[in-house]
Amino acid sequence: MNGVAQVIIRRYREADGPQAVAVFRDASGTLRKSRGGTHPDEEVDLLLGKDDKSLLELLLHGSIVFVAEVEGTGELAGIGALTDNLPARITNSTYSRNHYVREAFQHGKAGFSIGRPLREATIGEAKRLGYRKMYGFSTPEAVGFHRKFGAVFYPEHNAKLFGTVTVQYYEIELRKSAWNRLHIEPYVHRLGRIYGSILNFFRGPIKPAAGA
Repeated sequence: MNGVAQVIIRRYREADGPQAVAVFRDASGTLRKSRGGTHPDEEVDLLLGKDDKSLLELLLHGSIVFVAEVEGTGELAGIGALTDNLPARITNSTYSRNHYVREAFQHGKAGFSIGRPLREATIGEAKRLGYRKMYGFSTPEAVGFHRKFGAVFYPEHNAKLFGTVTVQYYEIELRKSAWNRLHIEPYVHRLGRIYGSILNFFRGPIKPAAGA
């Protein structure tokens, strides 16, 4: 699947693991307050202090993952993911879990877009799978980006990240449905996090969704 001229958007492969984690570490680092972001340095450092295996499990868990590969180099410049698991299928709405771009490629610094084709890939896949809605939480830095793709924000469902930073809840309608007006996703998401925490306590290594 091709994105813009200088980048290829494709599905994640097992061999992408080390680079995917590197993308996550690099992109997350730019969120630190000391780097101009809104997130406390110590909390970002705590997250990035996890080992690579744990971070990769976090990125892949229950998700279909896309990567942005720079043409001709094999370098991964970004990753994006949507959930494709039991809660998503029951509610017919998918959670936008991950969307990370290396600092060197953010805001078109490399002369071409990474974030846009990644987002188009995840939205396109969600539509192909028949989901009626995509939802997620935006950091303050990314609100404008999500709005470009039709995101509508609902402040009453905002949440706290690291206990200090407010992440803003949004929904993107993928197809018309009477269920879209109910906004059940924030509650399902909270229940899913509790359920996932219980499962993770009792089971072994996390597996990505089929085809991820």
